[in-house]
Amino acid sequence: MIVSIDWLKEYIDIDMPLDELADKLTIAGLECVVKEVGKSIPQGVVVGKVLEKKAHPNADTLSVCKVDVGREEVLNIVCGAPNVDAGQFVPVATVGTQLTPDFKIKNAKLRGEPSEGMICAEDELGLGNDHAGIIVLEGEHKLGTPYDDYFASSKILDIDITANRPDAMSHWGVAREIAAISGKIFKKAAIDLVENGPDINELTKVTVAAPEGCPRYTARVIEGVKIGPSPQWMVDRLEAIGLRSINNVVDASNYVLMETGHPLHAFDLDNLKDRSINVRFAAKNEKLETIDHKERELSEDMLLICDGTSAIALAGIMGGTESEVSDSTVNVLIESAYFTPAVIRKGSKQQQISTDASKRFERGTDPNETLVYAQDRLASLILELAGGTLAKGMIDIYPEPITAKTAELRIEHVKRVTGIEISKEECKTTLERLEFEVIKDENNTLTVTIPTFRPDVEREIDLVEEVLRINNLDKIPSMSRMTISVAEEYDKFHPFLTDMRNFFVGYGMHEAVNNSLVNEAVATSGIWGYTPLKILNPLSVEMNMLRTDMIQPLLSSLRLNALKKRNNIRLFELANVIERNDYTDTHAIEHYNLGVLFSAPVFGLNWTGEDKAADIFYMKGILEHLLGSLNFNYKLKENTNRDEFEILYDIVVKKAVVGKIGQYKMEQFEKLQLQYPLVVMELQVGKLFNWHNVKKQYDPIPQFPSIFRDMSLVMDKTSKAAGIFNEIKQNGGKYLVDLVLYDVYIDDEKLGKDKKALSLRLEFRSDEKTLKDEVVDNVMNKLFERLKNQYGAQLR
Repeated sequence: MIVSIDWLKEYIDIDMPLDELADKLTIAGLECVVKEVGKSIPQGVVVGKVLEKKAHPNADTLSVCKVDVGREEVLNIVCGAPNVDAGQFVPVATVGTQLTPDFKIKNAKLRGEPSEGMICAEDELGLGNDHAGIIVLEGEHKLGTPYDDYFASSKILDIDITANRPDAMSHWGVAREIAAISGKIFKKAAIDLVENGPDINELTKVTVAAPEGCPRYTARVIEGVKIGPSPQWMVDRLEAIGLRSINNVVDASNYVLMETGHPLHAFDLDNLKDRSINVRFAAKNEKLETIDHKERELSEDMLLICDGTSAIALAGIMGGTESEVSDSTVNVLIESAYFTPAVIRKGSKQQQISTDASKRFERGTDPNETLVYAQDRLASLILELAGGTLAKGMIDIYPEPITAKTAELRIEHVKRVTGIEISKEECKTTLERLEFEVIKDENNTLTVTIPTFRPDVEREIDLVEEVLRINNLDKIPSMSRMTISVAEEYDKFHPFLTDMRNFFVGYGMHEAVNNSLVNEAVATSGIWGYTPLKILNPLSVEMNMLRTDMIQPLLSSLRLNALKKRNNIRLFELANVIERNDYTDTHAIEHYNLGVLFSAPVFGLNWTGEDKAADIFYMKGILEHLLGSLNFNYKLKENTNRDEFEILYDIVVKKAVVGKIGQYKMEQFEKLQLQYPLVVMELQVGKLFNWHNVKKQYDPIPQFPSIFRDMSLVMDKTSKAAGIFNEIKQNGGKYLVDLVLYDVYIDDEKLGKDKKALSLRLEFRSDEKTLKDEVVDNVMNKLFERLKNQYGAQLR
C-alpha cells in the first residue's frame, strides 16, 4: 500500500519527522518505510531557447533551428515537430544524453543538415504519451538549467498491510492511525452536492436478487458528463502512488478508492440494457468478457452485476467491456456497494484475478458510513471534473442493515494481559481516537461500539490490542522469570518420529519437506489409489488438490535434483497424506506416512572406486532393519497392478498392507539420465505407531566373547533366503545373536544346474559365561540337519 504524504496532509496535520512517523506507525502495526518518488529526467536535458527556425532545404516536414542552451556556441538542431517556433523555451537533449538504455544523443546529419541535439516531446522524456509536438515552456527561463529541476520529488509511505486490516488500505485509514498516535484531528473532505436533475427512479432501476452476496447496493446517476483528461493535481497524486491516469471519471473513481478505501464503479448508463442493474449469481455455463478482454467461464457461485439482459461485471472484482466508461460516455451510473467478503474471495481465487477492489472487498469494507460517503464524494468529484447534472436522490437497497458490534474492556484485564499500567482515561482516549464510541463507563469497565469499518475487532482481547499498539508495544516489560506447568502425559508420537528421522539420517539420507498441495496429475497417480480431495479455493491449478501419497512429491524432488546433475539422491519424508472419504465431517481421512526414495550407490563415492548400486534388495534391508527395531514381523506380497514398476511388493504386517516397496523401470525416467536404479518405499508409520509397544531399552556392552561360524549351503535356486533365515532364527537356540548372508554363488558346472550356494555367518554369545566350541558345534549340526531335511541343503 502506497500513501502520498502530500495527499495525506489533506486529512491530518503532520508535524513530526517522517522517519519518526514511520517508526510509530510500524510499532502500531503498519510496517512502513519512507521513500522519495518523482519524475526522473535524464541528465543532459537542459532548458534552451529557439532563436531561429528555417525550413529544411531537403525535407518538407523538418525544420532547422538555432538553439541557445546557455553555452558559448549556439546549437544547430534539426526538428520535425510542427509546433516548434522562434522565441520558444524548450527542453533540449544535448549531445551525450542517454535518453533510453538503447538511445544516446550524438552529432548527426539529417538529410544533409548537421544536428547537435534534440528538442524533446513528452513521450521522449517519459512524461506522457504525447508525440504530437515538442514541450513548450511558458514564461522566461534561465538557459542551461537542468530540466530535472522543474520536477519536485514527493515523499510516500510504503506500507505492508496485514490481511486483517482492510481499514488501513487507504489514506483515510493511515490518517486515522496517525490521529490516534499523535492526538491530531482526523478531518474528511467536505461534500456539497446539488441534485438538480430528474428523479433517479425515472432514469434507472436496481434489483438485488442475491442479498446474501450483496447486502447493500447504492446508485447515483449523473447526466451530461464530458469525458476528458484529469487535472494535473489529480494526475500527480495518482501517479505518486503508482496509478496511471485514464480519464476524469475513471480517475475520480480510483481517487476515492485510494482516499476512503471503499471501491466504486462507474457504468456507462446508456450501454445498460433497459437502463437497469440486477445483482445476482451466475447461471450455469454463463460467460463474461472482462475489461482485460478475456472471456471468462463462470461458476454458479460467482456474483455478477447485470443489466436488463446479461452480465456486465464480476461484482467487486472487475468490470466488463460492454458497460465501461469510454470517450463517448455521456451519462454515468455510480455504484457503491457492500459485497460479502467470502463471496468475493472465492470468485477472485476461482478466476485468478486480484484487483485493488477485490483486495478490499474480500477482506471486508464498511457497509455503512464510508459506503455512503464514498458514493457522494465520487459524485461531487465527477461534477467538478466532468460537469453534468446530478439526479435527485440515491437508490439504496439495504434490506437487513449490518449493525455495529459492542464489546467490553475491563481495565484490570489490560494490565493482566500486558503487564503494564494503562489508565482508564488513556484507554478511553485511545479508543475514541480510533473512532470507537464509548457508550458506557462504569465499574472500571468500558463498553464500546466497534465501528463497522473494523471487521478485525470482535472481542475484549482485540480492544486490549488496540490500546496497547497505540500506546507502544515496546513498553511491555520483559519477564524476569517464567512459570510453566508440565503435563503428566506427553505426546509419544513425536519422539517416535524423531527416532525414525535419526534412523534414516544414519543411512546417509536427506529429509525432504514438500508442499501438501499438488496438481491433479500428481494426486491421481498415488500408489495407494486413494480418491483425491480437491481444494475449494486453490491458489493455482498447480496446487488444487491434497497429496495422496509420499512417493509422487518425492519424484518431483528427484527430477529437480537430477536436472541439476546430482546422481547421489537419497531422500525421505514424513508427513500426512489425504484420502477423500465423504462419510466423515471433513470429507477426508489423514494417514501419517513415510516416503523413501533412492537413486544412488550403496555407500556413495569412496576411495576404492567400487560403485555398487542401491537396488530393491538394499531397500529391503533398510525395511527389515526398521521393522526389526520396532519388533514387527512382516511379509512381502507381490503386487502386479503398477505398470511403471519393474518390481513392486506390498508390505504386510499383522495381515494388513501397511506399505509398498518397489523399483521403477528405468525407461520411465530416461530423460533424467539417472545412473542408478530408482527405488522407493512408503510405509503407514501412523498405523505402525499405534500397534507398536516396544519400550526403548539399552543393553550393556557384552562381557563375554562371541563365537562365529560360517555355513555355506548348496540348494535349489527356487529356495528363498528368507525361509532359510526364519528356520535358523527359530531353531538357533538362545545363544544365536546375529545372522548375516554375505555371499550368493551360482555356477552350473561346479554346483550343478538350477543350484545356488548361500554363505551365512552366525554369531553366538552368552551374557553369563564364555561359550565352549562343543555347545556351538552341537547347535550347528542340528541346524544343518534341519535345513537338509526341509530344503534339501548340502554343505558346500
